[in-house]
Amino acid sequence: MSQRGLLNLMRFILLSSLSLLSCGQGDKEIDQLRLYLTRFDRFYSESSLYAYSVPDLQKLGKFPANRMAARVCADPELGSLWMSGEISNTIQIFDTLNDSTVFSINVEKPATGGAFSPDGRYFLVGNSAVVAHNLSESFATLIDVRERKVIATLPVGEDPRATCFSADSRRGFVTNTADGTLSVIDVESVEVVATVPTAPGPVHAVLDPQGRWLYVAGIGIRLEDGARGQGEVAVHALPGLEIIARLQLGEHPARVTPYAEGTRIIVNEMRCSLDGVSWLRLYDVLTDDGVSCRQRCELDVGSNPISGDLSPDEDLFAVIDFDQSRLSLVDMDRERVMRSITLPEPGKAFYSVDVVFARHLR
Repeated sequence: MSQRGLLNLMRFILLSSLSLLSCGQGDKEIDQLRLYLTRFDRFYSESSLYAYSVPDLQKLGKFPANRMAARVCADPELGSLWMSGEISNTIQIFDTLNDSTVFSINVEKPATGGAFSPDGRYFLVGNSAVVAHNLSESFATLIDVRERKVIATLPVGEDPRATCFSADSRRGFVTNTADGTLSVIDVESVEVVATVPTAPGPVHAVLDPQGRWLYVAGIGIRLEDGARGQGEVAVHALPGLEIIARLQLGEHPARVTPYAEGTRIIVNEMRCSLDGVSWLRLYDVLTDDGVSCRQRCELDVGSNPISGDLSPDEDLFAVIDFDQSRLSLVDMDRERVMRSITLPEPGKAFYSVDVVFARHLR
């Protein structure tokens, strides 16, 4: 069984146990999957977490979030969401079983993209600020998940926006967008042990579920006129991190989501210019001669579909459009958009940032 499949199984067992314990104590039961998404307004004064039903995308709730809530990660073991805040300098822990904030961790610096280690012991977050860029710092913060305490804040490259871990949870990786590098953290010794070149303008990194390599999505270097050059997805072999492929998967690839078996990937594209066109694309991963990709389909899911999440059964992909406040649900078997909605309060200038699948116990 793949690591992703094992984590999903563990989560299912946990939630099933909670459901059994609730028998005879009211009407508690396990809901179907929900979608949770983060949004903030252009004045950075209001941030919210929204909950939606799956697959009909009915709004189920709106909850307060950290100021300028950026990214959100689902903890598969504990049934919670960890949300980073660029201005609040905190990690907000939201309990999806009861729809309430249960804890907040002060990281004392801006917080953006984060990730859990596969063993569930650690959370690593970059101390960058993507929108409030003047607040960005060149550090990453390692957190003990069980203790909910900061272990260390480590110096990395410039503008660290995303993180991930090796399959054995011994190394953490941080993408440094401004200098085009990948910082490597030894989790046991809690120190940065290497910095290697990667894709230009790296904004996302993810481990291949089979543990063979890292995908690093780069949106391209910033040019003198403020525009972005051609981006790419760099494939770093593990454990040595040598680049074994540079994949041209759209003009500005911003996120890679692999299937559990490692045979397909989904790529979100970022719009980096006013006249740019961005797509969501599905690729087959070919490994007969190195690593390459063959496009299966290209979907219109908004003008700036920067983020998305694959359901545990891999049947659905949820994608958020940053600019248009649009939420879409893609049927991955039929490779088509099955439902798309405009998010609440379209008259206000809200930006939609991230979306994840999670379960809810009622």
